[in-house]
Formats: sequence, C-alpha cells, structure tokens
Amino acid sequence: NFHKFDSVGFERDARHLRAHRHYHRLNDDYRPIHSLCRMFLAGTSISEKVGTHEFKGFLLNMNTLFEEFVQQAFISSVRYTTASAAIQKSEPLSMNARAPMVRPDVTIREGAAVISIADAKYKKDAEPRNPDIYQVVAYGTVLKCSRTYLLYPYSELDIEDDFPILNSPIIVHARRVNISTPDCVTAVETIARDIIAECQRSGGLALVPEAAYQAELAS
Repeated sequence: NFHKFDSVGFERDARHLRAHRHYHRLNDDYRPIHSLCRMFLAGTSISEKVGTHEFKGFLLNMNTLFEEFVQQAFISSVRYTTASAAIQKSEPLSMNARAPMVRPDVTIREGAAVISIADAKYKKDAEPRNPDIYQVVAYGTVLKCSRTYLLYPYSELDIEDDFPILNSPIIVHARRVNISTPDCVTAVETIARDIIAECQRSGGLALVPEAAYQAELAS
C-alpha cells in the first residue's frame, strides 16, 4: 500500500522533513515508508483525544492531492509519445500586465502547439458548474486549444458530458476518474492516455504556432 503514494510528492518540503540520507541497495526498501512518514508529518494537526486510544491526526488537502494525482498520470502517459506535458505553467491572460495569469493543471503540447488542456476538480457536482467551465474556456482561448477537459472523482460527478461552446471551437469535456479502487493509478493513466491519443489524432485547435502566437502578444 505504501506504493500507492509513490505518485504523490510535495512541491515544497518543510526544512525539517527533508531527507538527508543516501539510499543504496541495502536500505532502498525503506524509501517508501520514509516518504509516507514525511507525508504524515507534513500534514499533522492538533491532537484530539476522543475515545480510549490517542492518535495524532493528520490533514490532507484533497484538492491538491487529487490535482497532483491527475498531473502525475499525464506525466507518466506522455513518456512514450511525441507529446509533452507541462504542469501548472503560467501563461498571460491579457496583453494588459495587470491581468492575472492563467495556470492550467496540465497542458499537453505536440511540438509548439497546445493540443489539450486538463484541469482537476475535487468537488461534488451533479454536472460541471459555471466557474469550472468558464475557467477552462479561458484556458482554451488563451492557448488556442479547442479540446479542454475537466476531471472529477467518479463519486463526485453524476454524469460525464461534453459542452461545445457557442460561437467558439472550444469543447469542454467533463470526465470522471475512479479513485476508489485498488487499480486507481492504472485507471487514471488509461484516461490520460486516451485523452492524449485522441487529441494527437485530431490535432486540437492549434491553428497558430506558438512562435506566431507570442509575436502576436508582443505586438
């Protein structure tokens, strides 16, 4: 079960949790349990004494955990393809420098062209809500990509559906990811591979090469 957490890491480790140790063939078996312990220690919370057994609770930010789980699936799935995956890469929303940046969870590129965008949402909805759809439509518009995906846990979204946007080539695809089964890693990587393969076949929108797009921004 320790290896279920292999795909999860910390963007910024606390200084006292960093491992200053050398692993070799005689002690490498301890690496997973050390990683698991660091995760528990990083999420420890105030101890609450309830019942007859004391236990120091720990907290996990499920939004961040689910995002990183989905991101790692795409990173693993592009290894044997000609595509590449960028994780939360900031891009300008507007030529006005005061505008916020956009930062999709996953941006899939084929060469310089963006062929797909995916965003993970750990929330319970009957169907995707307006802010989620608006968010990926903005991503698709800025990055000139017609195929955008919203990925939710299977138990948190009632239906999968596609939302073609009026007066736009962008389609928002809502998909469910089953994270409650022992083969959840394989399941999410299968979804990631299917998305990448489909977008490679269609080419996404990608009407303007990245260099031309950057030149357009600069002008």
